[in-house]
Amino acid sequence: MSKLTEQGVIIKGFKATSKAMKCLDHQFKIGEWYETDGEIELCSNGFHFCPHMSGVWSYYPTDSRVFEVEAEMVLIDYHAGAELKYSAKRIRLVKEVKIGGYSNTGDRNTGNSNTGDWNATDRCSGMFCQNAQYVKSFDVQTKLTYEKFMEKYYDLFWSLASDLREDEPFDYKKYKTMPGWTLRKIKSLHKKHIEGRV
Repeated sequence: MSKLTEQGVIIKGFKATSKAMKCLDHQFKIGEWYETDGEIELCSNGFHFCPHMSGVWSYYPTDSRVFEVEAEMVLIDYHAGAELKYSAKRIRLVKEVKIGGYSNTGDRNTGNSNTGDWNATDRCSGMFCQNAQYVKSFDVQTKLTYEKFMEKYYDLFWSLASDLREDEPFDYKKYKTMPGWTLRKIKSLHKKHIEGRV
């Protein structure tokens, strides 16, 4: 269920940007209000932000800058999950949030987004690793690091992430260029996402 809040009602949250304070080629400055044209639609039009700071790591690299934001005319889409985000017609960055570490869940990691322990690299689920691991895609090991994978498949990645939130079938073959893709795998993946929402 989605709801668009009224103008003047302030919704607070968090938004990540590049180090240069850009998001999808839009340049931000702290304290300035920005407004977009057209109808607000999640994953399509509007300024996107997350109600919880942990949510930004579902959408942005770990070296991003994170800001507290205020937004008006916000499309609130109710769904469960760490990736919860909203889309707004108007938004402003209020202040930067200083991050002391980037989403490590393991112990004593010097890199970012690790789930294993004592790693000196990024996005590692092993122990004592110092070299970047390769991404698995559709359960198949690739020869691509996270950065290379996102560089090559960025648009398809986010498009599929959006499609997997819907219960209706989508154009599964649109993603056949992604490593490890098969029609059987993507249909099974979609089914498991639907079942996980029930």
